[in-house]
Amino acid sequence: MIPDLRAVLEAIENNMGISALPTYLIRDSIEAGKTKMLFPQLAVENTIYLAYKMENQDHPHVLEILRWLNR
Repeated sequence: MIPDLRAVLEAIENNMGISALPTYLIRDSIEAGKTKMLFPQLAVENTIYLAYKMENQDHPHVLEILRWLNR
């Protein structure tokens, strides 16, 4: 297991396996012909959680982040 996505991409570029990586990370590698997308019709959905102390639930910064996440 490699915990850094850039290192995972480098491993893929060096024929060390396959992985699911975000498009923003692999775009240049694909355009340079170093990698290819095997299943372009498939997509992964990420769930993002916001953790905060309950006493801060009405803080303007927390509310703004929640608004952004819920758009």
